[in-house]
Amino acid sequence: MNLEEYEGHVTRLWNVEPGLKSLFVMTTGLGGESGEVEDILKKWVATGQKPEKLDLEHLTEELGDTLFYLITLVRTFGLTIDDIMKYNIKKLDKRYSE
Repeated sequence: MNLEEYEGHVTRLWNVEPGLKSLFVMTTGLGGESGEVEDILKKWVATGQKPEKLDLEHLTEELGDTLFYLITLVRTFGLTIDDIMKYNIKKLDKRYSE
């Protein structure tokens, strides 16, 4: 599956009427799921576990949830992940051009 296929699939699944409630669910969902990613990595680092002890399945699950909310948010404003990536590269090129 590529990113475009994933975006299309998520867009079909997230069949919710746009509005403040939907926006609230997406933004709090994005924050909550990215916090779960952060917590997995925090616990892994804090306990001094070896790299092979990282629960990649759990991390993958939470990263997937994060991606879901990110894409629903992006699509709500008529953007695509491609738009976001292009804009971000321009910004990073300016910031780290040296």
